[in-house]
Amino acid sequence: MEMIVSVTDLQTQAEQFLALVKSSEEPVIITQEGRASGVLLDYEYYRGLLATLEEMAAPEARAKIRRAKEESAQGKTIPHEEVMQQYEGILKGRES
Repeated sequence: MEMIVSVTDLQTQAEQFLALVKSSEEPVIITQEGRASGVLLDYEYYRGLLATLEEMAAPEARAKIRRAKEESAQGKTIPHEEVMQQYEGILKGRES
């Protein structure tokens, strides 16, 4: 669950909020004058977000995402149960 804190509370309790984001990997929304104005994140979580964004921005990834959206819009999907059955079959094949 996302936590919301005022900038004043953050100033007086910064260490506690840093410990919280590090242990939970959940962001803390920082408000100023009642409006969201920033986000406090664990550094490693932040680095992971940046890496994900970089991967998704690659031209080949963008093309795959675009194609997946088009196929989904056309109803070309596979039910979750079927995917899980295929995945379990792959895992069983690796075990033998």
